[in-house]
Amino acid sequence: PIGGAHRATTLKLELPRGVETAGEWERPQGQPSIENPREKIYTGLVRFTRRVKVADPPKPARLRVVVDYEVCQQAFCLPPAKLRQTIELDGP
Repeated sequence: PIGGAHRATTLKLELPRGVETAGEWERPQGQPSIENPREKIYTGLVRFTRRVKVADPPKPARLRVVVDYEVCQQAFCLPPAKLRQTIELDGP
């Protein structure tokens, strides 16, 4: 919203035993906010990725991603929300 601060998007990865991260999150660059050019915002559909290294995971191995975000327009923001996704790892 005009004159207000946007809530930063945060990402959390919950990994099972035998799985670890291999690098940092890859995120879109974002565009400068009209209200605060130092603040970057995302528009439209965005993709966040992070590589993981699988050593000896339990079967089945599931990891969980939690995205904490806020959707805003110029006049208002919706309440902050969390998106939770569980991903099952396939493998030999």
